[in-house]
Amino acid sequence: MNLWLHYRNNPSDENLDQACKHYTYLVSYVLGRVLVVQKQLPKCVTSADLVRVGERGLVQAMHADDVTNENIFVRNAVECIERALNDYLGDLTVAG
Repeated sequence: MNLWLHYRNNPSDENLDQACKHYTYLVSYVLGRVLVVQKQLPKCVTSADLVRVGERGLVQAMHADDVTNENIFVRNAVECIERALNDYLGDLTVAG
């Protein structure tokens, strides 16, 4: 079952929570890729911060995607999560 599509067709906090839990592996996957590239994070950044930012990217993907193909959703979600993390880390670099 496409949980993100179920959420899109039946928006509720419960369905959003279920979809986020199901696709949380994407946040972990992208976070691992970003950390390999970054090599060293600013001291003010915690792993919990990065997970929250990644989850926000995942939720953005669920709201932005208007596709019914799960493979396309996953690819787009990975891009949204990666963009959210890179934007967050880039903002810290500029500010700090």
